[in-house]
Amino acid sequence: MDFKLIGHSSFPQNGVEWEPWESIDIEVPGDKSAHLIEKMGVRYADLKNMTNDPQTERARMHFEISSRNFFGMRSWITTATGGEAVVTSELLPMRPRDRTQELKKERNGVFVSNTTGQPINMCDFARLSMRGKLFISPEHQLYMGMIMGELREGKDDIDTNICHKHDGYEKAKNCQAGVSMNLEESLTYIADDECLEVTPKRVCMRKIVLDSHERKILSKEKKKDAMRA
Repeated sequence: MDFKLIGHSSFPQNGVEWEPWESIDIEVPGDKSAHLIEKMGVRYADLKNMTNDPQTERARMHFEISSRNFFGMRSWITTATGGEAVVTSELLPMRPRDRTQELKKERNGVFVSNTTGQPINMCDFARLSMRGKLFISPEHQLYMGMIMGELREGKDDIDTNICHKHDGYEKAKNCQAGVSMNLEESLTYIADDECLEVTPKRVCMRKIVLDSHERKILSKEKKKDAMRA
């Protein structure tokens, strides 16, 4: 069974946007606590309590944070502490969404496939990898609107085709595989006009509107609406 996921949403009720919050307990080695507190602070977490155990040299911190802002932190904490962190969470009552605590996505534009097919040769695959990091491997079956990678420079998305058939070029199967992101990392990565497609065999990021021509029309309409406002 296939299904699609989008980023966190708020729940409007009586003219107020509500969102879930969590109570988070994190136990880490003492020398990792300052970095963790700084990172959680950037995500508008409220540090409620902190204790240090001199015998184990570990620190235990208690935070309250919106589920939206905490999303993706588990993977980061695991990596930053070398797997030595213990994280537990408990849901809190819903709270009004604070638009002043929105996280900015620091991300460049992405490569978007404008056709359906499979990377055929090393030339096209290598050309794309030189301009940024790829999320796909040569064996991946691509389709229109699928996100293939992120540009090294530039904020605008690029629709491109790497499924050309050429004679005389080395096969793309000899190319290095792209960066692999898990479900949580992918959901944290996608922008408002993107979603995550999950199948029994793989997880891939894609544009909500697959057709590049339709996306350009919608983009122009949004710009016109913004100018009128």
